[in-house]
Amino acid sequence: MGSFVKEWSWRLLAVPFATRLLDFYFFQMLKGRVIGIENLINSPCILAFNHSSYLDWLLTYHLFSRHYGIQIVFLAKSKLNTKPLWRACVRHGRAIVVNYEQKQSIRKALNDMRGHLLAHHIVGIFPEGTRSADGRLQHSHEGAAWLAIQAGVPIIPIALQGFYQAWPRHRLFPGIAPCTIRIGTPITQSSDMNRQQFTQKLMDKLGQLLAETE
Repeated sequence: MGSFVKEWSWRLLAVPFATRLLDFYFFQMLKGRVIGIENLINSPCILAFNHSSYLDWLLTYHLFSRHYGIQIVFLAKSKLNTKPLWRACVRHGRAIVVNYEQKQSIRKALNDMRGHLLAHHIVGIFPEGTRSADGRLQHSHEGAAWLAIQAGVPIIPIALQGFYQAWPRHRLFPGIAPCTIRIGTPITQSSDMNRQQFTQKLMDKLGQLLAETE
């Protein structure tokens, strides 16, 4: 009982502060913009983001929840649980923890996310699996395409521009750089498209969004 009270006391104090801090950091310090919000749909879908920064999950989960009322169920690497701050974030966001080195863990995580989609939830995935070392798009896994096909839902590509410059994986602390969240139109699998081709279509669209400037 004592640990339960302690955890919720921490949340009551920390969450409002973190909310204000993240808003200030994104909108004021990073001059953050969200473009294409009209492309989001009020039904089960997969939000697929490029992955290049520590900020990717942290800011997108916060902004979509606080400003657009969209609760995203994300995948989170199991190694985040070894770090107290990130472990708290994962728990707060109710993310599905996965160990990418274990096939059984990957299968379970994907099935859990499929269950969320079938329950009319929205899930978030980083198709590249890990953060880019240089900010460019990497090779993509096919998990997002598999989920979309299995659950019969569209994928919405979302480009995170400037996030790498703000906080790349080789830097200990975040910095400042203009950031934009650019939301594309939903994509679906056509009848003549296999999972690999569907994945390539997604990554091509992410590349196009990342190249846009206005």
